[in-house]
Amino acid sequence: NGQLNHPEGVALDSGSHLWVADTGNNRIQELNLEGKYLAQFGSAGSGEEQLKKPSGLAVDASGTVWVSDTENSRIQKLSLAIPPLLVTTKSASKVTESSAVLQAHIEPMGLDASYYFEYGKTTAYGAKVPITPVDAGVRPLDVSQTLQGLSADLYHFRVVATNSAGTARGADETFNSVDTTITSKLPTYADHEALLVPFTSNATGATFKCALDNGAQAVCTSPFAIPGHLGNGWHTFKVAATSPGGATDPTPATWTFSTGSYPKAPASSKLVYPEAGKKTASYYTLKAEWGSPPSGGGVTGITFQWKLPKWEAFKRIPPECVVDGSGQQVSWPLPAASNPGHTEPVFLGARNCAVFSGAGNPEVGIQFRAVFDGGVNAGRGERTSHHGIRPQIQRKPCPDRRNGSGWPRHRRSAHGRLHDPSHRCLDSGAGH
Repeated sequence: NGQLNHPEGVALDSGSHLWVADTGNNRIQELNLEGKYLAQFGSAGSGEEQLKKPSGLAVDASGTVWVSDTENSRIQKLSLAIPPLLVTTKSASKVTESSAVLQAHIEPMGLDASYYFEYGKTTAYGAKVPITPVDAGVRPLDVSQTLQGLSADLYHFRVVATNSAGTARGADETFNSVDTTITSKLPTYADHEALLVPFTSNATGATFKCALDNGAQAVCTSPFAIPGHLGNGWHTFKVAATSPGGATDPTPATWTFSTGSYPKAPASSKLVYPEAGKKTASYYTLKAEWGSPPSGGGVTGITFQWKLPKWEAFKRIPPECVVDGSGQQVSWPLPAASNPGHTEPVFLGARNCAVFSGAGNPEVGIQFRAVFDGGVNAGRGERTSHHGIRPQIQRKPCPDRRNGSGWPRHRRSAHGRLHDPSHRCLDSGAGH
């Protein structure tokens, strides 16, 4: 359809549609002014409304098409059931939790017309945007309307247009505004270390399903506990929300991480404070520094962790327990401004920290480490890993620890190049 074979006649109707005598194909074709195929009439033969080599045609004011049926030696009158309008519902755009832009294509057929979108959570719709007029002289056009005040769910919509000849309704389309977000700023995985990955959804009352690697999706709640002792290599955690209405996020929130090992530490990377074995007053001063990176590498951020007596793993120091030099609470990771470089001192008020008090305010056996974040060029950002340096004042070899960390990655993540890290392992102990 829309293909022509030696056309010999053409006419324009009041709706700005072209009628073509498709001579070699023994038919009449209807096209819009952009050449898009709309319909065809007639077939090869000598019967009623059959044609042989039609060569000319005309369209009168009533829409009747008159055809010169050349090899049948006659003039034929084609009384056509022309639709009042032609409408097409198009996909929604700019979909957010509370808004969406609905789109459609309308051909008014040379008559004054109007249109609106109807929408709702089922095909019964139940709501519509205000009616909008379309002038008779307007050629086929694309239209759009913005919906506001939506909730996170699956919505149905379609365009409805009317002129004096009747009403046309477009096909049903849908959009899904349910979104899932991993809320941790820096989820970190290291073998034997605690890891809880928190997540949420823009759909109030949503339920969740989680999956790790190639495992089956299972109902889960936030936070999800990543198990220890995972095998070497890359791993992927996914979580998808489902709204109370049954709409599931089509693009689950995803975190991809590696369980790489810490290599041996260079002397240029170290935890400067607190010094091993030394006592302090009412707070600990935390400071770290690092040397020049290898070609293409670099440190992007620093997080301080501690390990209190009887703990089996290092944990991130609660940021509410740490202030900077101006007395403001810090947030992890601290940004790295240069390579090589160092952090400005920050101060841990251990005795005013609930976690420390809950552990019995230990006097000895407290260990600290700094985790230096970097990254790898991971194929358009699809896999991102931040490895850590574990500083140590005594220059003793430290055991390998499997580690990897990654920023949460979703359908709106920016893809970019991250630097290849040169991360090393060093430990520090301090008394209080």
